Amino acid sequence: MQEQAVAGNSDKEINKAFTAAMVPVILVLLGWAAVFHQGLVTAVSIWYNSDIFNHCLFVIPGTFFLIYLKRKALLAQPVKPNYWVMVLILPAIVLYGIGLAGDVQLFMHAAMFGLLPLLIWMVLGNKAAWQILFPLVFILFCIPVGEELVPYLQQIAATFSVDLLELSGIPVFRSGLYIEIPKGRFLVAEACSGISFFIASLVIGCLYAYLNMYSAKRRLVFVLLSVIFPIAANIVRVYGIILIAHLSDMKYAVGADHLIYGWFFFAFVIICLIGIGELLREKVPAQGDDKELAMQPRAPISAATSGLIAVGAILCVAAGWYQFIASAKPEKQV
Repeated sequence: MQEQAVAGNSDKEINKAFTAAMVPVILVLLGWAAVFHQGLVTAVSIWYNSDIFNHCLFVIPGTFFLIYLKRKALLAQPVKPNYWVMVLILPAIVLYGIGLAGDVQLFMHAAMFGLLPLLIWMVLGNKAAWQILFPLVFILFCIPVGEELVPYLQQIAATFSVDLLELSGIPVFRSGLYIEIPKGRFLVAEACSGISFFIASLVIGCLYAYLNMYSAKRRLVFVLLSVIFPIAANIVRVYGIILIAHLSDMKYAVGADHLIYGWFFFAFVIICLIGIGELLREKVPAQGDDKELAMQPRAPISAATSGLIAVGAILCVAAGWYQFIASAKPEKQV
């Protein structure tokens, strides 16, 4: 069968071929969700109930959208399962089992969300998986981790905001996370750590760099900025709240005003970050980015059959082991 240039095909033909190509990926996703349903339920509960991790609800749908954007490049690659990926898959399965046995949700979440891109990689093979490398890595943002940074971010915000207050000529005394000025006393609480700003900025920064930049160097610089910028911005936010309260005799920037100020400031931070990205990104796409790609004349399900069988066998064994672990655990006392 003669190969056709993707660029020459109609969008309808490309989308039809892409839908067929996604069938193995969807089958992997369904099997993964069935086996790791217990960890998935706890993860979704955290995503929904924690303001810090609300963004996780959109990661997997966003991943499929990112894969859709790469559909032409993906269709140009052959599907050839890579069974060497099992070297990475087996430790992840064991880690989930350890987390399940010890009720350690961090282990369960890290293992299951690390396993999903590995299973897709195994089924599609190296060349196809390489074309959607970022979307696969993006899945890791589903892991609800980062709260461990809160104490460190609190200390950073308290330390540098005190320095700024001293530079402003405001008498200040610090005791741990408490900051005292003549007009009142402030606590740099967990909500003031800026962890929500930090994680959201990192996710948006990585996504923006992937979608709008072509140079690996520029992408790395922007991701580093998306880490540093929210920390610096939160220091300014804490300083600004105390300064406004000082200048207004504690009438503003406290209570509800404090929260509203925080949300407006967060929006301003994201706008500034995107503005910096616009300055950094290339004005012209990288050479070769728009070159024609040859669509592989294949039946994706047939090409991925052996990989799907292997993944199915792995998931069945894992499910049996996890069921044994669950049945062997002592019942919790109420």
